[in-house]
Amino acid sequence: MAKKNFQIDIPDKASSKTDILTSVGNVTQGSTEIIILPELESFVTPLSKESFDQLETNIVREGIREPLMVWPREGKDILIDGHNRYRIALKHGLSFKRIRKIFDDIGQAKQWMVENQLGRRNLTDLEMSYFRGLLYNQSKQGWGGVRFLDETAGRTVEKIADEFKVNQKTIQRDELLYQGLERIGRQDPSLKRQILSGDVKVPKGKLQQIASAADDSTVKALLELEKAVDRLSDQPKDEREQAVSEVIRNVKRVLNSIAKTGDVGKIDKLQLMVSELKKLLQQQ
Repeated sequence: MAKKNFQIDIPDKASSKTDILTSVGNVTQGSTEIIILPELESFVTPLSKESFDQLETNIVREGIREPLMVWPREGKDILIDGHNRYRIALKHGLSFKRIRKIFDDIGQAKQWMVENQLGRRNLTDLEMSYFRGLLYNQSKQGWGGVRFLDETAGRTVEKIADEFKVNQKTIQRDELLYQGLERIGRQDPSLKRQILSGDVKVPKGKLQQIASAADDSTVKALLELEKAVDRLSDQPKDEREQAVSEVIRNVKRVLNSIAKTGDVGKIDKLQLMVSELKKLLQQQ
């Protein structure tokens, strides 16, 4: 027997704030289109490749047991929670349920998503810092772009620090880390996701420094170079490779200096080092 779709009429927002559970048959035949907004997806914790593969294996074997969270808006369902489950459902044609949650505006939806992420038990230290920084940054703006007065921001950092049982300076450093990752994300969204998921390792201090780096294009170039440098530095074996490692250390020194001071004049020096590195690699 073919799977059936079930549609429940959604009460008008003004008349009800109740979340509604809707059963849906095959995801590819759902009667209400599900939309993924990049603006909201950035508020979701990315999974490492290993974690995603494990989730996919579990879902294919056991099905999607937890409903997706969606926001009904203008005749469509905007995905709020369950992005990985939804992609797996699309790939394998699996059934799922959705909970329709009512929000007043996109700012309220963002706030719910960030607080939901911070409520997860399996966040890494980096993810926790990122979402605390995001929460502080957006709370200062009222989640709607209207920045609070400095005294209000002061109360905000105190409130968030108390909530997470850390000091206020930690929350302020978290905001720098969040801003650094956002700068990376504007240039390379994939790289941002890889850093957050742990697939690419970048020290928290470096991400905080990037928040005040010279410009976004420099940020991307430096991080890409450092990724390549890290791969090479993991495998020195003989004297020639030791020379490569020495150049790598010098490149990293310049990277740290540029990220900390925003001195783009050091780029020329960096380019000379990279040229030397290429010559050494070609000799191997």
